[in-house]
Amino acid sequence: MATNLPGVESGSVVWGDYDNDGDLDLLITGLNNRTNFIAAIFRNDGNDRFTDIHVALPGVYLGTAVWADYDNDGDLDVLLSGSTSVEQRPVPRTQLFRNDGGNTFTPVQSALPNLWNSSAVWGDIDNDGDLDLLLGGRIDPAGLWRLKIFRNLGAGIFTNDLPLLSTGTRDALSVALADFDNDADLDVLVNGTVAKVYRNDGTNGFTPLSVGFPSTFGGRSRWGDYDNDGRPDVLLVGSGLARVFRNNPDLTFTDIGAALPGFEIGDAAWGDFNGDDNLDILLAGVGTLRRLTKLYRNETLQINSAPAPPVDLTATVSGRKVQLSWLPGFDSNQSNGLSYNLRVGTSPNSENVMPAMADGLTGRLRLPQLGNANLNSSWFLNELPIGVYYWSVQAIDHSFTGSAFSAEQKFVIAPAADEPPVIYSARLLSNAEFELKLIGNPGTDYSIEISRDLTGWTQWREVQSTDAIITLMDSDISSAGARFYRAHAVQ
Repeated sequence: MATNLPGVESGSVVWGDYDNDGDLDLLITGLNNRTNFIAAIFRNDGNDRFTDIHVALPGVYLGTAVWADYDNDGDLDVLLSGSTSVEQRPVPRTQLFRNDGGNTFTPVQSALPNLWNSSAVWGDIDNDGDLDLLLGGRIDPAGLWRLKIFRNLGAGIFTNDLPLLSTGTRDALSVALADFDNDADLDVLVNGTVAKVYRNDGTNGFTPLSVGFPSTFGGRSRWGDYDNDGRPDVLLVGSGLARVFRNNPDLTFTDIGAALPGFEIGDAAWGDFNGDDNLDILLAGVGTLRRLTKLYRNETLQINSAPAPPVDLTATVSGRKVQLSWLPGFDSNQSNGLSYNLRVGTSPNSENVMPAMADGLTGRLRLPQLGNANLNSSWFLNELPIGVYYWSVQAIDHSFTGSAFSAEQKFVIAPAADEPPVIYSARLLSNAEFELKLIGNPGTDYSIEISRDLTGWTQWREVQSTDAIITLMDSDISSAGARFYRAHAVQ
């Protein structure tokens, strides 16, 4: 397949639907020649074509790039971390960019530490309904490495008041989150020179576990339930090895002896490439003799059934903010630890407000990852424009198998009492009546006026909005010419 994408090294390539149009776009960072490093977003235009939107992002390499909706407005923002210099002495930088729509990304003054050789992952670690940041890397060209959790306090403010997880040399080249013990909070997997698991105790504390993972210089590790037993296992690469460790019920891990080729430097990923609901493995890197990329099919006999979708969906609107809630889904393979994926749009079966990055009919995920609402059974969306919204949610298990989406529900963001109503829809019906629907503030009286030429206006009706949607029928449209409508609150 031919594409117009640049080649890079020492960088990141990550998928995400930044423009909420239902397909996956690309964020690419790294060196694309010996002196030039980039950070670019390529919009997916279909037919194997990607267009550089030329957003003003600083080029970085030897670091990480991550998509996440840190501000709960439904679209994906960008975090970049790495070196901004190809000279002998690296210049570390970490920068968060807010997605403001229209291919515009605005730098956020978040006071996050500048790092290189870094890794990052977003997740609701403190279970408060927004995404926190687990960020690790090297803080200066010659010195220490750090791994910290930055709790999201909103408005681009982050605090690192949680206990320091790890210090030392190369301790945070890879970070990952999953509920490995199925207790409804996110635990931490870290890899660098040594792979470690930190158990979330549910009170903003983390306990390191003695898991006995081998030393993995330059290592990477990933969570994923390869054997469909409802507990996420660990895929570990680095220091000339690639191994799978099964997650046991007693919080220990066992090397399953998978015959995988080792890598000195490389990466690994879980994914169900053949659609059989088993996680397969992709390995890529530098082996003992040569560079390798290998795909391994999972032949586990344990059948994984998709979770049942969540039920009893409710939406609680407060001004321009909504809380979406549901009762948890059910999974016969998994006792707890399901994550949830929201789909929100301004028309039925759409996701132009918050993309799920999953097939709307089958629930099949486009990316093997936690749902965008993480482990929560409710989620907030902020600063929504006045309008009618449609939403549904799916459950996702540790094998990254998604349920079907729940039956779609609807909510309305209405104007305040002192704001004018908004036209929701207008159409000519088959019986020659004209239907006009407005979104108004419940309990507010509105005067509806009509005009033929926009110069003289006549009051047509006065209505009270008992619901947010006001429906008006006009049967007096037989005369030729235009007919205009306007509305305002009655003082």
